[in-house]
Amino acid sequence: MFFGGSILIAVLLFPFIFLLAIGDRARHRRWCTRFVGVGYGTFIFFMRSMGLLTHNRLEPPEALRGKPYVMIANHPTLIDVLFLLHWFPRLTCVVKNAWYRNFSFGLVLRSTDYVGGPSPEESQRGGESPALERMIAHVKAGNPLMMFPEGTRSKADRLNRLRRGPFHIAKACGVPLVRVFIRVDRPILMKGAPIWHVPEDRAQWQFEILDVIDTATDPRDAEQLRRDVQDDYKRRFNLWLEERERAKALAEDAVPAKG
Repeated sequence: MFFGGSILIAVLLFPFIFLLAIGDRARHRRWCTRFVGVGYGTFIFFMRSMGLLTHNRLEPPEALRGKPYVMIANHPTLIDVLFLLHWFPRLTCVVKNAWYRNFSFGLVLRSTDYVGGPSPEESQRGGESPALERMIAHVKAGNPLMMFPEGTRSKADRLNRLRRGPFHIAKACGVPLVRVFIRVDRPILMKGAPIWHVPEDRAQWQFEILDVIDTATDPRDAEQLRRDVQDDYKRRFNLWLEERERAKALAEDAVPAKG
C-alpha cells in the first residue's frame, strides 16, 4: 500500500497539482508536501484500523506555528517520521540520499520540500558538506526540519550515538530545537526485525515533546548541546527499557500454568 500508493500519487496526482499551482514550482512543492503529510495520516489510520497499532497524538506548540525550527527524535521504528510529518503542518525532513534518488519512491520525495541527505561522496568529505549547507539554507528560508540524530533506527537495547548535524543547524540558524521522545511498547518494525513480524497484540506508540531549547539564547555550543541531549535521551531510553521489562515480567506472571 505504501510504496504502490506513492508511485500512483507521483504519476497520476502530482502532475494535476502542478496544473492547479499554475506552474509555480515553489507552490507545487509546498502543496505536495502538505498532501503527502495527509497521505501519511491515511496510512496510519489504515494500520490503526487493521489493529496493528494505537498511539497518542501530539499538538504543535502554539509558539512554533508558522516558524522555522529543527525537530529531533529517537528512532525506534520504521514509521516514526510518518506521525510527525502528519501532525506538524509544514514540517519537512531529511531523506536518505538513496531514497531521494530512487526512480519510483523518489518521484514523490523530489516533488516535496524534503531535503536530500548527503550522497556517499559528500559523506566522505570533512567540514561542512553541501548537504549540510542545503539544510541550513532550507531552515533559514523559513522551513521547519525534522531529523533523526542517530542517523538510523535505534538498537533494541540502546540508542546510537547522536550526530552533531541537527544541533549545528539549529545553532547556525538560531531557531528552536524541538525534542521528541518516542516509546513503543513491543517489538514492531524495529532494527533487525523483518517487517512482516508483528506482535499478537496491538503495539502502542507514545510521543512526548520535551522542553524546547531556544538555541538563539542558549549559551551552549552545538557539541555541548549534543552531549547534554544525548545524556538526557539515554536516561529516558534506559527508563523505558526498565518499564518494558517490568511489563513483560507481569505479563508472564499472569499466564496461568498448564497442567
